[in-house]
Amino acid sequence: MKFCCQSMKFFVPHPKYPVKYNKVFRTYYIELFNQPNIITLDYCPWCGVRLPKELTNEFFATLENEYKIETNMGEYKDTSLPDEFRTDVWWKKRGLLT
Repeated sequence: MKFCCQSMKFFVPHPKYPVKYNKVFRTYYIELFNQPNIITLDYCPWCGVRLPKELTNEFFATLENEYKIETNMGEYKDTSLPDEFRTDVWWKKRGLLT
């Protein structure tokens, strides 16, 4: 994974810190302590660089348009989904790189 700055490179992969990355949706977020909600980040909290566009809407639209699968956020980890939708393969395969 490529990071915009050394702080992001240090904090995101570290399990102890609340800033995380979801490769399926290409989303950087802050995990809230003891809460099911998250705060998504549009900019790096350390250097201010604009982060890549998150792809949550595109994920669900692709499943519906290409595979006729309707699912929601709570079910996206369903084992019946195509394997490519468990990683970043689905968006890289479709050229959604920036």
